[in-house]
Amino acid sequence: MTLSELVSNFIRSYRKPFTAQTAASFTGADTAAVIQLLAELKQAGRIKELSPGIFVKAGRYNPDVCYRQKGTWKFDRQAARELLALIERGRYTSIRSLAADFPRSRQWVYVYLEALASIDAIGFNQAYYVKPEADLSGLGKVIKKGVLGTLNPKQKQPRQPKTETPKEYQDRLEARKAEWERVSRIHKQAHAMAEIMAANIKRLYSI
Repeated sequence: MTLSELVSNFIRSYRKPFTAQTAASFTGADTAAVIQLLAELKQAGRIKELSPGIFVKAGRYNPDVCYRQKGTWKFDRQAARELLALIERGRYTSIRSLAADFPRSRQWVYVYLEALASIDAIGFNQAYYVKPEADLSGLGKVIKKGVLGTLNPKQKQPRQPKTETPKEYQDRLEARKAEWERVSRIHKQAHAMAEIMAANIKRLYSI
């Protein structure tokens, strides 16, 4: 398998932002070669660079819609309208049920519901509903923390995302790499042990 195929497979399967070092560690490729290949993939539009040295598969995150930057969100009114349309079509009593029918994460649905509730665009009466006077012009300008809990006290709110510093992000990547290497060593040891046992059994029955 070529380097391009290895890295492409990694990008398709890795569901989080990554660095060249992460891609190199998961594929066993040379970091310098991976850096050069990522530059080519970025030029071809197959990956995006969220911040210097941090990449993501193109189309997996839309920086203007769902990527958290400096503790703020940039809200897309069209996406909000699509969420409101879904609420109008169904009878949703929880964030989990909404997220199950909407092509976004549960966290995304929570953040947008909170923004919509903050501008009084939605209400809750046994289920979420859209208010007739809903106006999205102020979407995201003011976020009332805890507003969803006020609408629906029984709704368990997901944990708020924590904005990572570059060092925290790199530490998490290194920890993930170390864990992956540990698991790989265990697999190799188990495989070697299995081969030894198979050889012993074969030798035993060949006598």
